[in-house]
Amino acid sequence: MEKLRLDISSEDIDAIVIGITCHEPDYRLAWALNHNCGFSFERYQDFISPNASVAFPMYQHDEEELMRTHWLIANRFNGESAIPVLSQIDYIFITSGAIEDINAEHLIEQIHQIDFVLLANLIDIDLIKNNDSLLTFL
Repeated sequence: MEKLRLDISSEDIDAIVIGITCHEPDYRLAWALNHNCGFSFERYQDFISPNASVAFPMYQHDEEELMRTHWLIANRFNGESAIPVLSQIDYIFITSGAIEDINAEHLIEQIHQIDFVLLANLIDIDLIKNNDSLLTFL
C-alpha cells in the first residue's frame, strides 16, 4: 500500500511565529506579555513534544471575537528542546487564526520592550512545519 504524505506549504498556514530569548521563568514572561502587550495569557495544559521526554509549560490567550489564539510555549525545559531545530530559542510565541490585521513587526517591538527579553525574532514557518505536534497550533 502506498503511503500518503501531507505536504503543507507556508502559504497554507495562517500564523505568526516569534522566537523569544530570555532567561526568566515562563510565568514571568507570560505576566510581562500580559502587562506590557495587553494579552491575558493563562496557564494551559503542558505541551508534549515527541522529540523530548518532558512536558513544556504552555500559556494561551484567546481572542474569540477576532477569531485568533495566541500561544506561549517554553521551548527549553530541563535541558531538552520541544523543537530541536530551534534549540537556541527559549520561548515560542504563536498567533494563529485571523492574522491579517496584525503587524508582526510592531508585535516584535512590543515584546522586545520587555526589560528581560534579550531577543525576539520572526521565525520562518518552514523551519517548524514538519513538527507534527506544533501543527495543531498553526
